[in-house]
Amino acid sequence: MAVVPPRGAEQRQQPCDPDAPTGLVLFEQRTPDVTRVLYHRAGSAGSRLDSDDVAAGSDCDARLLHLAGITPALSTTALDAVHAALLHARERRWRVSFDVNFRAKPWSADRAAAVLSPSAWRADVVIGSPDELDLVGGPDVLLAAGVAELVTKRGADGASLRTHDGHWTAPPHRVTVVDTVGAGDAFTAGYLSGLLDDLAPEERLARGNVTGAFAVMATGDWEGLPTRDELSLLALGDGVALR
Repeated sequence: MAVVPPRGAEQRQQPCDPDAPTGLVLFEQRTPDVTRVLYHRAGSAGSRLDSDDVAAGSDCDARLLHLAGITPALSTTALDAVHAALLHARERRWRVSFDVNFRAKPWSADRAAAVLSPSAWRADVVIGSPDELDLVGGPDVLLAAGVAELVTKRGADGASLRTHDGHWTAPPHRVTVVDTVGAGDAFTAGYLSGLLDDLAPEERLARGNVTGAFAVMATGDWEGLPTRDELSLLALGDGVALR
């Protein structure tokens, strides 16, 4: 869950919980193409997130609230925090994005569908793989509920966008893959930054594909992510040296 404030807004220090451990996620590279993910989040400080934390951190004039399906899986209080944040965003008329981000280890698909669907239906932008979008009702149901943009992450096949006004696609980048973990979040970050920059639909998708490609070319979730000045590097071709 993240709030995107206006440019230049003051950044507040996030609260800490001295009585609970930091949540831990471990990645085990079993083969070049298969990564095993282990979660140690039960009872963590993050799982104690509640609606009071949202109230303390949302006193700002934000442009966008981004929610993801992992937070509601942490605990009932974390789910309450997501609902409170969504209500607060709607009252302030902030734009809301929701990444389904289903993970099978914390909970079942049926439980996730029941919990995540109401939040997805109230978002302006819903992002996920084809299976994840089906988990929260599918494209037709989401658009009928009032969702303005459905963004489908298709991995090696690129990405697509569907709205009430049309359908757009963007091809992937063929790159050397080092670590696929974090590619989806990187795509989402790129797409939403394009949305906040008022880019056209196909340009938002293209930026998301660029940031996703950068993510898989480096080890780690975020270590390979580009700066704005680096977004055009993939278009330079092979063997280019910037001197």
